[in-house]
Amino acid sequence: SATQYEGGVKAQFFDGKLIANAAYFDLQKTQRFTDPNGQNILSTVPVRGKSNGVEFDMQGQIYRGLSMIGTYAYTHTKVLDDPTSPGNVGNRLPYVPEHQGSLWLKYDFNYGFLKGFTVGGGVFVASRRFGDAANSFSDGAYAQLDLMAAYRKKLGKTLLTAQLNLNNINNEKYYYLRSRRT
Repeated sequence: SATQYEGGVKAQFFDGKLIANAAYFDLQKTQRFTDPNGQNILSTVPVRGKSNGVEFDMQGQIYRGLSMIGTYAYTHTKVLDDPTSPGNVGNRLPYVPEHQGSLWLKYDFNYGFLKGFTVGGGVFVASRRFGDAANSFSDGAYAQLDLMAAYRKKLGKTLLTAQLNLNNINNEKYYYLRSRRT
């Protein structure tokens, strides 16, 4: 079961070339997580938790041909009830970083022999995430750098796009933590 409240605002600047969104959320939820100490991988523990925070994003054209997308989220989480491990009450919920954000820049060439080409790059950052309700281990903070290049060409009435994405070019080690749901 879950109860969620959310509200936000949206604004446009510079004749709609820059758009910003801000939102506040408050969520209370009961989630079943795999018990990391259990012998049976299918055994689960119902944990009631709360998360609230703010999300912010901004996107738009900041110069002719140059656009950006930036995001930030602050998420405060707390274990409210853990029937099998009362000592977890007050800990952070697993799998959720307290801070995360990204910034992408993209440039579209609209002139000369480079017309149709696009290049871009971005970084995604996240603070550490705990792997269980006991907060006994975490993956650590990380930053991942991604690059892209694309070419667009109109063929008759069809727009053809070829794109190459290079993800995690800085070879950052991070872990994909997720809950097992029942």
